[in-house]
Amino acid sequence: NALIKDVSANGAMSIKSTYEKTVADDLEGGAQIGSIGGLFGYMGDSYIKSATATNAMTLENNHEMNSIGGVAGYISSSFFDTATTSGNIAITLDEGASYLGSIGGAIGVSYDSILKDIDSTRNMITTDSVSDAANNIGGLVGNASETNIINSNYVGTIDVNSLENVSNVGGLVGNNYGSTSDREYAE
Repeated sequence: NALIKDVSANGAMSIKSTYEKTVADDLEGGAQIGSIGGLFGYMGDSYIKSATATNAMTLENNHEMNSIGGVAGYISSSFFDTATTSGNIAITLDEGASYLGSIGGAIGVSYDSILKDIDSTRNMITTDSVSDAANNIGGLVGNASETNIINSNYVGTIDVNSLENVSNVGGLVGNNYGSTSDREYAE
């Protein structure tokens, strides 16, 4: 198990991934963006104490985008104790994009973890989006499974534009399965 204490990231993050599709490509082809976070892309079996991510995140893709979070894209079997995140997450899905999912102001996907004293003041905005589906979008966590969320909050704007089939969008958690919460709130 890793111990990570008193860490921060400031500045800007810009990721653009495109794939030139041809007639010969099948539907499975395309560029994918996943497990992107303001501090950590993926965290497993870790204890994180006092983390701060203050950065603008700009992501652009023409196929699939998932597991995006202001602090971490994907966490598993980890304990986050006191984290703050602020700034904008701006997402552009270009023509041909098929999926946007598990986007959170703090954590994109949380599995079998504990989130304590997490504050997110992220604005999440999709622009020029032509995706077929978008789901599991939350101000704090996009997709929480077997996760305890304690004394955590979200203040900001979630603006999902021009998408077909939008589901599981929440001020705190987009999709919650087998998780418990204590003293959460969203403004």
